[in-house]
Amino acid sequence: MYRWRFLLALRFPYEWLLTLADETDPAIHDLYLQESRSVISISHSVGHDQTNIWYYLRFRLENIVSLVAKHAGRAMAHINLKPWRTQTLITQAQQREIESHLETGDIFLTRKNWAATNINIPGYWKHMALYLGDGAELKNTLERLKIKTRAKIYPHQKYIIESIG
Repeated sequence: MYRWRFLLALRFPYEWLLTLADETDPAIHDLYLQESRSVISISHSVGHDQTNIWYYLRFRLENIVSLVAKHAGRAMAHINLKPWRTQTLITQAQQREIESHLETGDIFLTRKNWAATNINIPGYWKHMALYLGDGAELKNTLERLKIKTRAKIYPHQKYIIESIG
């Protein structure tokens, strides 16, 4: 059960403030007489509360949608539409031929046929990769640019960074 003074404060905040004049220091009575400095009207504050609630709910909904999209995209990356097809479209001989022409900084446009991500990512070439060179070239570049790394770099291994979104 609410006290009558609390209900009065909800319904008539300025009038309720005036009822406190007898209980407060007389030096601040001037503030009670200036309506602009008194408590903001309830309808005004409720309007702010409704706006804040809307923005909070929208923020939470955007977080949920983002989280669902992120996990759905990660799950789709592992779905193969033709799992029985194990043969690649590029042979080992073609791979060796391409590797012989690679230079540091080359960019690959890649596509994984029969992957479920082809459905929701626009364009024919779905991903990209950057060729960093073999281990010796990469190590020399890192030393020249004074970049320190704790990664083990093997001299005869090829290094590629693939963009996965």
